[in-house]
Amino acid sequence: MPTETLVFATDPATVTADVEGVGGRLIHALTANLLVIALPDTVAADSIRGASIADPAALDGARARGGVALEIRPGVESGRAFCRTGR
Repeated sequence: MPTETLVFATDPATVTADVEGVGGRLIHALTANLLVIALPDTVAADSIRGASIADPAALDGARARGGVALEIRPGVESGRAFCRTGR
C-alpha cells in the first residue's frame, strides 16, 4: 500500500517528476508548495529531491487548515475526497 505524505516542495515540478520516477504519484497540491504525495513503501519521502516532510501543526493560516483537513491516513478515502471537492 502506498504511503501518503504531506511535503513542502521548493520546486513542485521537480518533486512531482521524482515522485513519478520512483513509481509514486502526486495526490493533491494544497497550495503551490504544499503537496500530498503517495510513494511505494520502499521509498522514503525524504529521498525526493526538493521535498521536505511538512508538519501540519507548524504550518500557517490556509496551509494549516488544508493540512489538518486532509488528515493524512493511508487507505482512508474520505480525507482525499474532501480535498478534491473543496467541500
